[in-house]
Amino acid sequence: MLRRVPALARSTPLLSLCVLACTSSKGDEDTASDSVDSVSDSDTTGDTDTGSSEGWQISVQAGQDLGALMSVWGPGPEDVYAVGGQPDPDPKATILHFDGSDWSEESTPAGTPMLNWVFGSEGRTWAVGQGGTIVTREDDGSWSAETSPSDRVLWG
Repeated sequence: MLRRVPALARSTPLLSLCVLACTSSKGDEDTASDSVDSVSDSDTTGDTDTGSSEGWQISVQAGQDLGALMSVWGPGPEDVYAVGGQPDPDPKATILHFDGSDWSEESTPAGTPMLNWVFGSEGRTWAVGQGGTIVTREDDGSWSAETSPSDRVLWG
């Protein structure tokens, strides 16, 4: 039995990531350009109407293939992860990594469904999601599946 995906879920071409960076400088404002899939996007830094410029925001034109992003985490401004993906009927995980200048899509283990949450501690990074999925980032930068005692959706 096929289920229809709501039009809103299918037509989310613009994904927006908000990541706060620790910065104490009030220096020059910069504008840079990054890309996930060679489509335009931009970084913007500058004063808001509150007069604060203590962070930055990036909008990524990621396209429908990547799906929705559900969680963003990073140990620092040059090591940030965003996870999400496509829900049923054809589930697919998405993991994006920001290295301080560019976003890139990382490979996930075959068959990994949509991910809902990402976090790390002591040099390890985990992501969890649909069907009890748990993946961890290895020292070599690859992601591997871990055994889960649950087949339920995990959120953290």
